[in-house]
Amino acid sequence: MKRSLRNIIHTLLVLGSTLTSSLYSATGNVWHIPTAAQNGLPTTMRDPSFPSSSENTTFYQGVWKGDGANQIGGSFVYRFNNGSWQSATISYHSDVESDTGNHNQFWKCIISMPASSGVLDYYFIVEFDNRDTTYLFGNNSSSSLEADAQINPTSLSVTYPLPELAINGVNSNYSKSNFYIDENNDVSFPNLELRLNTNIGIVDSVQIFTNL
Repeated sequence: MKRSLRNIIHTLLVLGSTLTSSLYSATGNVWHIPTAAQNGLPTTMRDPSFPSSSENTTFYQGVWKGDGANQIGGSFVYRFNNGSWQSATISYHSDVESDTGNHNQFWKCIISMPASSGVLDYYFIVEFDNRDTTYLFGNNSSSSLEADAQINPTSLSVTYPLPELAINGVNSNYSKSNFYIDENNDVSFPNLELRLNTNIGIVDSVQIFTNL
């Protein structure tokens, strides 16, 4: 069957459009495992893994580039105690095993935890120039729909830091010091300086136990 050049060109254009649509219909292979260490990161993918109030925390997002995916940026979206969603730009951090099938790339965002205790919800928006925008949320889940991320974000309980107790310059959290004193014959006794650095707001009381 003879076909005109115009019909052939039209067919090629339609085929090209179909291939392009298929390419962009895939989400990127991305991940965020908060307590997992990764080659290419200083520690874990949430650093620290369990931050305290007012503590600067780094959140890392990984992407596999071995399939040709090209991330160009993205956002870290978060809220405290079910408040309004806020967003911050994520920035490039590192590449691991570039130009191989194991090529991983990492992006990051640093935010400060609230001054009081509460719950932090968050998810990532990952932007590509050759994949659909990918939303990373929950227990390392991903989707092309932001509604999925807002329904099931990753959640983190932010708590007050543990108090830091020092006795004579020695960190004494959850520890004890033994002093042997002869009340009848000793003429000098140890001097103890107790310093409590709480950083947790108002302290109602401090209890010190001794068997003397």
